[in-house]
Amino acid sequence: MKNNKLVNIIISISIVLLIASLILMLTKTKKVENHITEITYQEYTELLKKDEVSIILLTSPTCDYCKDYKPYVNYVLDENGLTAYELSLSTLTYDEYIEIHDKYSSTKDKYSKDNVPSILTPATILVKNNEEVTSVLGNIGYSGFSKLLKQYEIIK
Repeated sequence: MKNNKLVNIIISISIVLLIASLILMLTKTKKVENHITEITYQEYTELLKKDEVSIILLTSPTCDYCKDYKPYVNYVLDENGLTAYELSLSTLTYDEYIEIHDKYSSTKDKYSKDNVPSILTPATILVKNNEEVTSVLGNIGYSGFSKLLKQYEIIK
């Protein structure tokens, strides 16, 4: 009889702890929406014409740095209600690729051993009125991306 009572108490405590753990886990997990929109080259050219700063990410589907970087970018965008636009280099024609290569400070002047134009990824580009505001190469992480947006007064 005493053993049954002890077992029931232990089971009850275990259930209460399990429920408390689940509640804590669910309240601490913040759902982050996706604020990175994939775009085509045509949509990219339309973004360039905007009279406001657009955030463009140049990526490659095989780039591990891109895969690691995008969650940081997305989290900053989510916190600030912003959107960035992802242009995958794999979707570009050769002429489009060369145009982008030659347009931005972080992408131009990069060439392979065979002197072929090369765009390293990820590249974060801020554009307004068809002009580069700035561009940065590499996975700059959460703090680097936040600092970049603050520096150009996109966020406070």
